[in-house]
Amino acid sequence: MVKRPQGLNKSSKSKKKQRVTSELPSGNGGEPEQVTIELDHEVDPDDELGQLNALYDTFVNSPVDNNGFKSPKLLYGVIHECDRLLRNATGALPSRFHNVYALSLLELSKFHVSEGEKRSQQSEQQDEDMPVDTTEAYIEAAIDRADVGLAADEKSPDLLFTRAKAEIALISVKINDVTLTPGVRYMVAVEMIENIQKAIKDYEVAESIILDSPESDANKKKGCLYTKDQLDTIESLLKIAENFNSLEYEREIAPFETNSDPAFEKVDGPLLAEQQRKLAEWSKKRWEQILEKVPEGKGKGKTPEEDGDHSYAVIRRANRGMGEYYLSISAPIISRLEASDDDDGDDDDDDDDDEEVTEEKLNDFQTAKGLLTKAIEYLLKAEHDSEHDAAVYPLIAEAQISLANLLDNDSDEQNVLYNEAVARLKKAQRLGYGDYQEQIAELEL
Repeated sequence: MVKRPQGLNKSSKSKKKQRVTSELPSGNGGEPEQVTIELDHEVDPDDELGQLNALYDTFVNSPVDNNGFKSPKLLYGVIHECDRLLRNATGALPSRFHNVYALSLLELSKFHVSEGEKRSQQSEQQDEDMPVDTTEAYIEAAIDRADVGLAADEKSPDLLFTRAKAEIALISVKINDVTLTPGVRYMVAVEMIENIQKAIKDYEVAESIILDSPESDANKKKGCLYTKDQLDTIESLLKIAENFNSLEYEREIAPFETNSDPAFEKVDGPLLAEQQRKLAEWSKKRWEQILEKVPEGKGKGKTPEEDGDHSYAVIRRANRGMGEYYLSISAPIISRLEASDDDDGDDDDDDDDDEEVTEEKLNDFQTAKGLLTKAIEYLLKAEHDSEHDAAVYPLIAEAQISLANLLDNDSDEQNVLYNEAVARLKKAQRLGYGDYQEQIAELEL
């Protein structure tokens, strides 16, 4: 079908974007450079807070590189504007200012090394005074900024969501410190349980304001009150649950390892297993709640701005989250099946034991197939032809490949799943989300 041309007036307007001038760091310690940035949507030139929001939105909607990162330059511009507004403020600044400031600091933390990495670099370079801003420093600054905003507006859902996200980000950095041994990381994770509960409380209070408060517009357009920044927190907590599961596995096998971590000897019983299950179920409940309570929007646009109240985008994100949940809980079962396959040739047990093992393996096999089928079902509902939703394609491919691996070799069903996975990996590459050439080549053999 041939597309109808836009009217001249509409076409002219679509080509014009409002521009703002900001300062960005030079990168060599010199004077900051003045740059002009095109905003994603129009704002009143006299509304400095509106321009600040638009500048941050422009970063959020900017393209990512093959590693999934956006350019930090826009963030430096946002933070420079925040600092300027803070210096020039003659009264209290609204909660949306503190929220943008906190979110920008949190995003900027991704471009810095953790304290563990800093220690490692100092050890290699023998320079204890090496000036390095750490990931943790930026995250803690984000939490402090959210605290300042909440001191003035304690029921701001945006700031509660942001503080929860920052708290979870800090926890994630601490329990993923690769410079620590698994046993030490296990104990760090145990220490973080109380902090996780604090973050969950912040998130749930904000969520209740959005979904249940009669004073808000939530009853009419609940979806428009959610943002990607907020929903990402659910995914982050699910990943922490996966980390807990991995650490429990490390604890379980430690007694049988020749070079096991002695730190595990101080651990009395499984301290993370129950928390792992609770966090996974908490994640699932959040997505189910969105699918139950948020009405669908227009669903035609590629961005929230084009999508009206963008409820449809929120529902897509919830479907993706449900798919991630089922993928997550299927992973340890698939690992058991793979380990069982490796051990089959070395098993000298008697026939009764073999029969018991076979029955257990069959149950795992059926459970894994069911979970992966559900994962694919939800993930397919999250598909959308937008670079902003490109992350869903590798997830669909992962679920399809995992399910195909459980089927009979060279069966029609297996080949269909492999071919569909290849198509989605290629689509992710076309949208600039990752490089999957090796996986594609392997699947096309």
